[in-house]
This record gives sequence, structure tokens and C-alpha cells, in this order.
Amino acid sequence: MSKTRFLDMPIPASGKATDLFAEIDSFMSLHNIPWENVVGFSSDNCNTMVGRDNSVLSRVKEKSPHVLSIGCICHLANLCVKAGVKALPMKLDDLLVDIFYFFQHSSKRLKDYKEFQDFTEVEEEKILNHCPTRWLSLEKVGNRTLSQLPALKSYFASHEDVEKPGKVKSIHERLQDPMTELVLRFMKYILPIINNFNTVFQTDEAKIGCLLPEMDRFLRKFLIKFVQMRHVKTADELRNLNFHNKDLQHGDDMIAIGLDTREVLQDLDVDPGTEKKFFQGVKGFYEAVVDKMLGKFPFDDLTLPHLSVLDPSKTETLTYSSIVHLATTFCPTLEAEDIKEDWEDLQLLPGLTQKQRRPNELICTGARSWLSRQLLECLSSLSS
Repeated sequence: MSKTRFLDMPIPASGKATDLFAEIDSFMSLHNIPWENVVGFSSDNCNTMVGRDNSVLSRVKEKSPHVLSIGCICHLANLCVKAGVKALPMKLDDLLVDIFYFFQHSSKRLKDYKEFQDFTEVEEEKILNHCPTRWLSLEKVGNRTLSQLPALKSYFASHEDVEKPGKVKSIHERLQDPMTELVLRFMKYILPIINNFNTVFQTDEAKIGCLLPEMDRFLRKFLIKFVQMRHVKTADELRNLNFHNKDLQHGDDMIAIGLDTREVLQDLDVDPGTEKKFFQGVKGFYEAVVDKMLGKFPFDDLTLPHLSVLDPSKTETLTYSSIVHLATTFCPTLEAEDIKEDWEDLQLLPGLTQKQRRPNELICTGARSWLSRQLLECLSSLSS
């Protein structure tokens, strides 16, 4: 049965791909582990680790060409958010960070700010720090800033340095700009959709079997926010849809910004120029997220469509073609006729159609042949 174990923590000579791979290769040789036993590679998504050329992964694939590597999907989703935020009509990250560090080391400022919280009847909550490299950070910090907005506006507007060039004046001007509240409310609407996708894969359970359908659902969900539904529904291939074409997109009155944002947009009575700039930023956000998604997500991976065998809810629809693909990819020594026998054995395994069954659980039920056990062990390794 497949197990997750800590093997080693070597100290490489440098952070270069050559030295990192040398340590891995040395460990494999020292423990007599053949490279053909390696079925998957997981790391962060920097070029040193997973770049097309001259990376650790490229060297691993020289040793074991069938290795599956799809990158960290949570990291990729975070990169999509960062790309979208850059397209917004204001530098939201900078404002959130500036507010936090203004208060961080001053007990006097925090004490004074508490008075403004009381005055504006805002709940006494801490100012949170936004770290762009931390997944899910933006939603929490943005929502906290939005809830504290009346107190923050009042505090900085009343500060003695508000007229002097510097940080106080800069923060004050950005807080008073209606664009800030509009963007914060839009983020409150859209970020849960992204973070819900992210949290699906932040679990102890194996989720690789549902990765492709989840990515497809995520892409569709984002497209219909700014592209007319009929174009999304009738597209032969979503990834070829020209979503940058303004004729396919919703108008400002229909693009998804959240009901709360639309109400505030009317209440703030913003000028036409600001409103136009806001909607341009929203469309830019959506386009940037989808662009990054199509460029970074492993939609073209040839193995992912066959990995539904690792999704317990899909075992009833397990196909022979998927078994053939997985067997020939990860168990290349198997003969075609043996794979056929293996497939039949899998169908006869007790509990195969039960949704809670996973590959490692199927092994426990007793495979009818050694080949079934070999294939299931391999699939279990992928799902670990």
C-alpha cells in the first residue's frame, strides 16, 4: 500500500537546478531506488524547479519521462489573483500594506484610532497585514479594511499631518477616493469564488482526480462574469473563446460586480469618469485572471482527463481507455493483453462501485492479479 514518508532533507551546494537535482539523484542512487519508480513530481512553480529547460523537473524527466508534474494549483490560483489585482484602477495592495505599517509600531496611534472607532460606531478590530505571497490573505484583509473604512477615513482626515506631503496625506487621499470603496466591495464579491476553488485543494485528501473538472468549472464561472452566457455555452472550446472581444462581453450594466457594489455605486454618486474607469478596471481584472489561468493551469496535460479513477465519485464511470493510458504511462512494462485482464480484474473487485473507494482501499480488498496490485499501487502513489 502507498505510504507518505519523509525520506531526506539534504543541503545542496546552491539553489541552482544542477545542485538541487544532484542531491536528489544522489539519494536515489544511495538507496537503490530506480528512477522508473518515480511517477510524480511536486514542488513550487519557480523556473528553477519546473521551468521547461534547465530545471530540476527537466532533469527528472530525462531520467523518468513519464513523471507527472502539474505544479501547485493553489499557487497558480494565487498568481491569477495577483495578475487581476494589477489590472484594477488603483494599487490596492499598496494601500492595505501602508495602512497596516502606519499603525504597526505605534501604541499612541492605535489608542487614538480606537477613539475614532468609537466615534464612528465601528467594531474594535485590529488592522490586518496583507501579505501578497500568502494565499487567501487579500480577502480577509480587504474585508477588514472595508468594515473599518468609516473610522479610517475619519482618523486620517483629522490627523495633524493630513496637509503635509507624506504617508498620512497619501493614505487620506486614497481613502477619500470613491474608487477605493468600489474596489474593496468588488473584491469582497469576487475573491470568495477564487478562494473557494483554492481551498478545495488545501486538504489532506487526494484531489488530483477532480482537478480537471474543477479547473473547467472555475474557468466557466469566471467567463460568465464578464462574457455573455450564450457565447460561453456555444463555444466549441472555451480556451479558444475570444473573451477580449468587447462585442462578446457584458455591458457595464450587466457585468458581475456584486449587488452590494452596484448599490454603493449609486449611493456614492460618483462622476462618470470614475465610473467608467472602475468598469474598465473590473473588465481588466477578469481578463487578466482568465489570461493567467489559461497560461498557467495544466489544461493540456494528457494524463489529467484519465485520473477520474482517483475521484471516488467517478469510479462507476471508469473506462478501459483510461486504464490503458495510465497503465502504459506509469507501468510501461505491462503488455496490452495483461492490461485487458487487469481491467477485468478491477471490475470484479468488491466495492469498486462504492463512491468512498479509493485506489489504496481497492488494494486492501484483494486484487485478483499481481498486475492489478501493481497498477493500483501506482495510482495510489499519485493520489497521496
